[in-house]
Amino acid sequence: MLTPQLRSASAQSKYCVVKMYEKATGRKLLADELNAADVASQMAAMHAQIAREDAMLKVRRQQG
Repeated sequence: MLTPQLRSASAQSKYCVVKMYEKATGRKLLADELNAADVASQMAAMHAQIAREDAMLKVRRQQG
């Protein structure tokens, strides 16, 4: 569960929150070799893919 502030936070801030959660709980969510820049890049790619899929769905709905 995320607060609205965290949802709009930078990828760096989200990465830090995940790392703090990992420390606090002992659970691993991210691979050790990932850094904040890697996570930001992957998040940007994921958001771009979602936008492409949303655009395709919109076109399909309009066509039929």
